Amino acid sequence: MPFTRPNPVQAHRITDLDWHKNRHHDRVCISIDAGSLARLMQNRQLHAEDFSCLDASSQSLVRNLLLACLRHS
Repeated sequence: MPFTRPNPVQAHRITDLDWHKNRHHDRVCISIDAGSLARLMQNRQLHAEDFSCLDASSQSLVRNLLLACLRHS
């Protein structure tokens, strides 16, 4: 079955969600492209202390991205 795009009229909005009251939402597990991660780190929009790596391979990649950011600053 193909996935369809949601109808914007039927799309749910989460603008009323108060993140501070919902403490069970304090951690999010995501996967992000290494290039996007590097761009966020280079633009200082995301810092290495703001997240943790779940495996050694990811940790090594993040370490190398961080070092590359430091060399170019």
